[in-house]
Amino acid sequence: MDCKIREWDRRADIVFFKKAELEAFKGTIPNADDLTESEIRNKLKEMDENDPVDLTDPSHEVFIAETDEAGAIGLAWIQDREPFWRFETQLTWIFNLYVISQFRRKGIARQLLEYIEAWTRKQGLSRIGLHVIEWNTAARKLYESLGYSLLHSHNESRFYEKVLSNEE
Repeated sequence: MDCKIREWDRRADIVFFKKAELEAFKGTIPNADDLTESEIRNKLKEMDENDPVDLTDPSHEVFIAETDEAGAIGLAWIQDREPFWRFETQLTWIFNLYVISQFRRKGIARQLLEYIEAWTRKQGLSRIGLHVIEWNTAARKLYESLGYSLLHSHNESRFYEKVLSNEE
């Protein structure tokens, strides 16, 4: 399925961004089905307070995948990030890669990842890193099929990295 990918318009896209953030966060909670929406929102708020991220920082970018018929169907939230922890060089960090459930397995996430790769090269960077939860096997298979390598495991967390070739 083809989609258009564009930079986000903060005012127009913030509602979709917040929905995507919440839905993606639910997927990281092992017992999410046993929690109320309010409990999940409180957990997300607590996480944001413990590890705040400033979306207004110019190193952050959000890309929206959309179709004419459905509007916004996915997003990628990334940052041009300084080296940290096991990631030894400056890289593009993927905070969130999200596709609405009815549009999954149609190549949208792959298109977003290819867009991120092109963006990364334009920034003069050669590495992309991300975190994925252990039980998200569909995402892990996608990343691995696109050349991402498991860099480190910690509890249920899996950290992946892709080193881009010089070819575009």
